[in-house]
Amino acid sequence: MPEYLDGDLKLKFIELARRTQVSDFSKIANFLKQNNVTSLYHFTHVSNLELILAKGLRTRSYLNSKALVFQATDPDRLDGFTESISFSMGEPNRFLLPEKNFKFGQQLVLLEVSANTILTQSFAAFPTNAASGMFKNEILSNPERYLGIRGLKGMYQNEKLRDEARLSKDLPTDTQSEILFFDSIPSSLIQKIHTSPNFPAESRSVFDSIKLGKRFPILEDPCQCGLFKRQAGVFRRYDIGWENNG
Repeated sequence: MPEYLDGDLKLKFIELARRTQVSDFSKIANFLKQNNVTSLYHFTHVSNLELILAKGLRTRSYLNSKALVFQATDPDRLDGFTESISFSMGEPNRFLLPEKNFKFGQQLVLLEVSANTILTQSFAAFPTNAASGMFKNEILSNPERYLGIRGLKGMYQNEKLRDEARLSKDLPTDTQSEILFFDSIPSSLIQKIHTSPNFPAESRSVFDSIKLGKRFPILEDPCQCGLFKRQAGVFRRYDIGWENNG
């Protein structure tokens, strides 16, 4: 199990993330536009939808502090950042989502928000799963590597592999790369709710009890987007040898 950053160091990292997001605003906006990045994805258990639509997407630490009942899809939270909400850019984590969806009886839903959320919410960006254990020392010695425009660019390394895999410009190299948001995400920013083709019929009753707005979010039940399928093709797992920006 990877060691966590202690409380003070983690708070300093989060504060630096906030300052960097503001200072890099224009560069981040240009990066999203140039790479045609339009969507971010977060998966959750369908039983959490009512709470999310009522209070927005909240961090684990907030939910625990308010004693709110929710179904955790990552109960161990090995990255230690319970003050964050995990999102994927361009597509969901197609290594982890199929595995988790099977574990939870196909009852996970995929929430889609605009990539422009990165322009308004503070974040860190990791080139693979933040819980991998390889980033603690790097955060201590070079925290800027995972923040702002540097963090985003670091998700799109290894041009040779990208060409081999024929990745579109919007997709990070490693499907397990992730954005950790340190601010809540208002429910008004959720554009779509996707369910898998195997989503159980008996779980659809939740959609009758929540107020799906005329504009947001759109319910795609089931989604024909292929987003729940496991990653196929060229193996794309981040390696420290990819690094080319510090």
